Amino acid sequence: MDLQTLRATAISTLAEQQSIAADLRDDDDPKQWFARVYAIVTEEMIGLVDRGDLQYPDWALRLIPDFHVHYLRNLQGYKRGEEIEGPWQVAWSRCEQTDPRRPILPIISGMLAGVRAHIESDLPRSLAAVY
Repeated sequence: MDLQTLRATAISTLAEQQSIAADLRDDDDPKQWFARVYAIVTEEMIGLVDRGDLQYPDWALRLIPDFHVHYLRNLQGYKRGEEIEGPWQVAWSRCEQTDPRRPILPIISGMLAGVRAHIESDLPRSLAAVY
């Protein structure tokens, strides 16, 4: 697959991520913070490709939609009350915790748990699939 096609798929994935983040924001759902950061990271990865800053831009562009499939499946499953992967269960649960004295802590904890879920659950599968 050529870079233009891969980039178009990555752009489409980014648009879906931005839509998810906006929907979560509109619902005042605290999972919006991970979703927003995730979309920003995807946007930056596409920017790295566009600027020619990556040695293997095709890898980055292939990983973007593959990562997204795992993220989306776990987010949708969580919202439906289904059993999802353990690290994502932790991440989404932490996002919904509250701390009246330090309201930012659950948000940060949830975001960091989301990063961990991405690395522990999604990264090995995405690398294997793209390879």
